[in-house]
Amino acid sequence: MKKTFTTLAAIVIMIVINGCQQFMYTPSHNVEVYNNNDAKYLTSFYHRDYSYGEDVWSKDHLFNDLDPQESYNIILDEGTYDFKFVLEDDYYSYTMYQNNVYVNSDLTLDVCYDCLKKMDKDKVVKVPKKSVITKND
Repeated sequence: MKKTFTTLAAIVIMIVINGCQQFMYTPSHNVEVYNNNDAKYLTSFYHRDYSYGEDVWSKDHLFNDLDPQESYNIILDEGTYDFKFVLEDDYYSYTMYQNNVYVNSDLTLDVCYDCLKKMDKDKVVKVPKKSVITKND
């Protein structure tokens, strides 16, 4: 009797664990960041879970600048995210935001300064770079 109860308990536990894993699984998706600019380099790229609001951004995903017309891929779990991109050229640094992006399949984030500036100027922050003045002695 004891042996039957132990075997039955083991089977029930295995069924419960396997059943719960199906509900705990969150699919992951490929997110491609595409630098759709002719003369601006993508120097930084961050994300954060939308539910965290104003909390801290992720670490910078880029190890090297992303040249114009190049792309970079990351994998994110299904969910809603905010994204922050930093572009640069010789004279300015541009910080751009894409908020409330629902990742439920593979997708491409088109980082286009001119496009976003025309659609929503509030999502672009343009800051002049500080020029370095040198003195020749």
